Amino acid sequence: MTGPPPPPPPWPPGGQYPSQHPGQYPGWGGPGWSGYGEAPPTHQPPKPNKTPWILAALAGVVIIALVAGGLVWKFTSGDDDTDAAGTTTSASAAPDTPGAQAPTTTAKPACEGRVAARTPDTPPQWIPVESPRGLNYAVPPDWTVNSCTSLVGWEKPCPEGPFGFCPVRSMSGSAMLPNKQCPDHARVLTGVPGASKTDDIDEAVQLESQLVDDIFTSKNGVVPQVSLSDPREFTIDGQPAVQIVATVTGIEADDCVAPEALHSMVATKVDGQPGSVMFIVSMEQGFPGAPSPSLIDEILDTVHHAN
Repeated sequence: MTGPPPPPPPWPPGGQYPSQHPGQYPGWGGPGWSGYGEAPPTHQPPKPNKTPWILAALAGVVIIALVAGGLVWKFTSGDDDTDAAGTTTSASAAPDTPGAQAPTTTAKPACEGRVAARTPDTPPQWIPVESPRGLNYAVPPDWTVNSCTSLVGWEKPCPEGPFGFCPVRSMSGSAMLPNKQCPDHARVLTGVPGASKTDDIDEAVQLESQLVDDIFTSKNGVVPQVSLSDPREFTIDGQPAVQIVATVTGIEADDCVAPEALHSMVATKVDGQPGSVMFIVSMEQGFPGAPSPSLIDEILDTVHHAN
């Protein structure tokens, strides 16, 4: 990521790394969103955009980087993110300008400073990914793995949110496959969203599926077509899990945004974690050299409970 660019006229598709396609990074929004942090007062609000963002735990630093057609805001953050029920907690921005107010401190996630362990199911050369919600996984060697304290997600315009934007979905424990043609975009995004307020994994995955339209609706308001698979039941380390895969077509495409996507949503239970824990794989499709849909299952095969 680079340093702050000149003040532009805020972040995701929603927004991935955020952007408005799966795999970009970078949430969800609605009336009453309390905000995910404040930008330094000297910065102007970024252009209205539904592009992914990342809230990263960078002590004392705010970094703004162009990504996925929008802005990626990196804030000092604890384990704060939005869950499928729509509740949120706010993360304080760490100022980088003279006279700016110091950020509020937040509790450190249990995963901070830990390195995810390899398991017998981790393919050679793949990179283990640690999450703060007790659910870890691995990704191919050419991916970028974020700190477990970083938040990525999608956002959409809303008058109640910071700079007129609200998160559609945010998640931690994330990794991404970069877009080689557009370095500030990603082809695939993975992460572990905040636990749902429901203990029913079937309800949790259904709630998650209701966010797909907003995630892939463009900054210009073009709404894609979304088809949901039947729920698939399986287990993760002996705990029940359920998956729904959204096939998304008719995405407003450009040189950096693909016209189609697959958005895999898994809900499961993890001891010590409230409600249900989600696992997302959001993958662009419909462009030359697009990742095989089988990559979703390959990544899912590596998901396991943290030791």
